[in-house]
Order: sequence, then C-alpha cells, then structure tokens
Amino acid sequence: MGTSLTPDFWRLFAVLLAVSATLTFVLSTVLDALYVRRLRRRQDRRPTSPAEGSADRPSDTPADAARHHPSMAHRGRTPHPPRRTPAHR
Repeated sequence: MGTSLTPDFWRLFAVLLAVSATLTFVLSTVLDALYVRRLRRRQDRRPTSPAEGSADRPSDTPADAARHHPSMAHRGRTPHPPRRTPAHR
C-alpha cells in the first residue's frame, strides 16, 4: 500500500504551497492595514485640547491629579533606578 511521490504530486504540492504562502502574505497585509487604520482613526477622534474647568472631567494638572489620586502626589520626584538581581549584572 505504499505510495510513490510522483511528479504530479510535487507539482500540486508546489502550487498549494505557493497559494497558501501568497494567501497568508496578502491576508496579513490587509489585517495589518486595517489595524493601523483603526488606530489612526481612534487617535483622530481624541480631543486635542480639553475644555478648561470642565465639570465632567477633572483637570490634568499635577496638583489636581495628586488631589484626586493620592498615589500620584510625588510625581515630581525622580524615579528610583530599577532593582537589579545578580542574574542581571
């Protein structure tokens, strides 16, 4: 019941391989383009300058941020250097 790999098999194999590689390339290119387009459209929808003193959104100044979020109170300090383990030295 053994099969031999005939020239017809290799021809069909080559055609199917080329078609699948081309389809993969085209599909990934289209999906990447759609994703980039979606990101750009999302960035375009963001307001560039929020209204000052807006009642529904707090101000983005550091003092206001510290008042609304206590964890951000020390934002002006320089961050600590990352702790390095012996494996990273």
